[in-house]
Amino acid sequence: MKGGRLVGVGLVLLAVAMVTLVVAPAPAGAAEPDDGPAAVEAAVAGAAFDEIEARMLTVRPTVGPTWVVSVDGMTVGQQVLLRTLQGIVNRTEARLYLVDSSDQGSQRWLDTFQAEGLITVAGTTNLAGAVDRFAIEASGYVLADPTVSWTVMVAATVAAAEGAVVASPAEVPMLEAEGLTLVEDVRGRWPDAATAYEAVLSERADDLPHAGIAVLRADDRLMDFAVQQGMPVVFTRPGAPDWPRISALITDRPAGTPVFGYLSDTGDEEAIAVGTLAAADLVLVPTDTTRNLSYQVAVGADRPREVIVPPDLTDVAPCTSDTLNVVVGLTDGDNVNVPLNRFSGPANWASPRRGDLPLGWSITPSLAVLAPAAWDAYVREATAADELVAMIGWGYGAPSLMPDAEGFYEDSFALMDELGLRTFWSLGGGLEVAGTSGWRALDAAAATTAGGVPDGVLVGYGGGGGVGQAFHSPDGRPAFTPGSAYLDTPSMLAGQVQALLDRPADERPLVSFLSATNWSNPAGDLIAALAPFEAAGVRFLTPAEATACMPAAEVLPPAEAGPGECLPSAEPVQHGLALISDAAAVDMARVPTPTPVTVTASGPATVEAGATIEYTATVGIDLPTLAATVLEDRVRPIVEAGYGSELAASAWVEMELTDTVVRIDAPAGASPTGTPVVTSGATAASADWSSGGLAVTVPGPVSVDSRTPGSPVSVEVGWAVATPVEGTVDEVVLPAAEIALDLDLTIGVMLGTLPLTGGVAAPWVCTPSEEPLARTGVTAVPADLRVTGGAHASESGVGVDVPHLFTVTNKGTGPATAAVVTVEVPVGARVTRATVGWFSRPCTIDGATLTCPLGTVAPGRWTFVQLVVAFPTLGTATVGATVSADAPDADPTDDTATSRVAVVAEPAVPDLVASLRLEEMSVGRPGTAVVLVDHVGPRPARQVEITVDVPAGFEVVDVALGWFS
Repeated sequence: MKGGRLVGVGLVLLAVAMVTLVVAPAPAGAAEPDDGPAAVEAAVAGAAFDEIEARMLTVRPTVGPTWVVSVDGMTVGQQVLLRTLQGIVNRTEARLYLVDSSDQGSQRWLDTFQAEGLITVAGTTNLAGAVDRFAIEASGYVLADPTVSWTVMVAATVAAAEGAVVASPAEVPMLEAEGLTLVEDVRGRWPDAATAYEAVLSERADDLPHAGIAVLRADDRLMDFAVQQGMPVVFTRPGAPDWPRISALITDRPAGTPVFGYLSDTGDEEAIAVGTLAAADLVLVPTDTTRNLSYQVAVGADRPREVIVPPDLTDVAPCTSDTLNVVVGLTDGDNVNVPLNRFSGPANWASPRRGDLPLGWSITPSLAVLAPAAWDAYVREATAADELVAMIGWGYGAPSLMPDAEGFYEDSFALMDELGLRTFWSLGGGLEVAGTSGWRALDAAAATTAGGVPDGVLVGYGGGGGVGQAFHSPDGRPAFTPGSAYLDTPSMLAGQVQALLDRPADERPLVSFLSATNWSNPAGDLIAALAPFEAAGVRFLTPAEATACMPAAEVLPPAEAGPGECLPSAEPVQHGLALISDAAAVDMARVPTPTPVTVTASGPATVEAGATIEYTATVGIDLPTLAATVLEDRVRPIVEAGYGSELAASAWVEMELTDTVVRIDAPAGASPTGTPVVTSGATAASADWSSGGLAVTVPGPVSVDSRTPGSPVSVEVGWAVATPVEGTVDEVVLPAAEIALDLDLTIGVMLGTLPLTGGVAAPWVCTPSEEPLARTGVTAVPADLRVTGGAHASESGVGVDVPHLFTVTNKGTGPATAAVVTVEVPVGARVTRATVGWFSRPCTIDGATLTCPLGTVAPGRWTFVQLVVAFPTLGTATVGATVSADAPDADPTDDTATSRVAVVAEPAVPDLVASLRLEEMSVGRPGTAVVLVDHVGPRPARQVEITVDVPAGFEVVDVALGWFS
């Protein structure tokens, strides 16, 4: 909560670039005491202090004899009068101080300042006494209508310009009795607040020395400071109808200007308000409930600022996972009222338990500018267990939404460095995930400081996830996010410590950060609830100690996508709100995402070699499941860790796929054939051959919204590959699909009724599955070789050449590869010829064995082996021919032919033998008929003629004689 109001912790929470303001003199019309002391030149810590002081203050008075007035029992009108009078009086010399029984700090600081000799209390008085004593210093009064609240802010602006006080009709008699006259009556002049503010800011622009603006209600406590510094005062809220017009007046201030007060009453309004300021390069200084700031700026300003002495961290032992290491921080110190009021109570800084447990106390570095003596007191009084932690920066801004985040960090870290602050506490705003551009800006700014400030970073107020994170920035700066929730109480935080103790060590961060909301956790109660865990071995650390105990940052290896996972193949392009898109871009690049595209394929279990395999593939795109998975497993945990469970529950995811390409390479040993066809599914899908494989393209868009999830889409594709006729391929393996796609991811959350979205777009490449899509066994097509034939004569004489012809035919449906005819002749036989085919390829002869290679015999084809053999002895001579091949033979019973020749002393003559060999023919296609004539007699045959009868319907297209035509 901020100033007692709920905030949207982290949605718009970081920084702003800066512009120096000029210290201006008191506005014309403000009376100054004769011979009064001049405004003091603050004794500052350095150049960064001077820079922030120039932006925040137009005047820093000295302190004079102080009169104390209690506001208890006063009406709003009386308080407005008194606070505007306080601003006028304290403009020249701080002499008026207000106490309030509801303010724990007002009396504490009065007592402290007196004890330190910084102030002298002249006495106490009431409203009438204060008016009587100080009315002379006012130029008059501006009349407002207490029943129309915005007239009070208009009157305050006029009063700041004129050096006057604000009064309602009830206070006029008292003022006029002191001689004050009417400066301006702002009642009834404008129809509404926006019109009034526009008119008065335009009229008084040159009379208001402060470039900033205050956003206050009539009863807000900062009215004294606004009048003292000479700044305009308005009031609006993001939910109000006049927000556009009045926020335009606020954002019209110069870039880098602080906006004082507050702009919201709810977390939703806060996010909108701070985001609006960020867009205009402005920063908020939460001060609406801050009392006596016109007085605080003066006290102790003439002394050098106390600078925090760096703690000795040399003996801090490294943090190890076997110990629960815990760092606890109290929130909201960026609200100036928290250190000046809330922390001042007896249950917090004044608690006797303070120092018993290490704590980080959030504090704005600007406290040293706005309340220098209060800053000094905190530095002096802190124990070794109390670490002052710089909250947000020099003001409350949202750097991830601003033009110059690095500039904001540079000024904030330079001020921290001068004051001795070593730990920075950001509300988040893009730092919840390591590696975001927010971290790069922070690291770059830290590198510009002499001491490398900050050493470590606390991130966020807590989303209630129970387990935070400990990680390093890109430059190795330790960072811690909390697992606590914003409204957790001491007992609830103690329960979280116990839960962390019960959790396996490898499931909790090396350092666990508990963000304890100051509104719900008085320091004394918090220490009492947590200190007993030290006896259980819990190690509590200050933020600086936690930073020191962390190991050096490890260099993370590049992300690798496993099978079925995707990663961007190029830098993601961000769109929408940077707070969302930046974290999404980092997460997308670092964490592989399951592919939304599935591919299945089917084909035959087995085919014969040379056959065509017909495949059917289904490409499914299941964006609804992916969107739900990403939302639940990745988006909501990140949102909850940074911004709370309520905002996480409102989150949704939109996805859009375009140019999805699925590539399936042709199986090894097979080749594409035919034309791929999209048989069903998305009408815009296409399928084509590409680089020897199938490419299925779904141009899209295919989209889904997790709030109204649809159904998956699918595309069915048919295509074919041809297997080799020959070879040793016994299985065709269809490899897993390669997937590439363009994905646009949008993440949204609802901030009340306001949708906030951001996202990233990138091309993705998905790692194929390790399992192939399909396997098809390849069986050899059966060959069936048959050998026939033999000698051309049934008898012959000793030593007479006998021609032999063996014909080999493939009767099967598959080729016979590496076919060989092996011929066995009688021992001692003389072989004068042994050839294969028409071209008489020679056989090899090894004794009585002849080997005749045939090569491949295609289905339905034939070839032959010719031999001329002379037998050495009388009797029966046997010649056997056997055919074989690499592939199994369908019918091995006809793989051998045997020829027998009777070798006699006087063979019969003459003996001409004719044979006809006719290959299979198709209608209309030429075929070959071979007539073989052998002469087996002992004497030559002369004038041999061959007559061939050709059947009717056949045409002789060529006639050739002899082996070589």
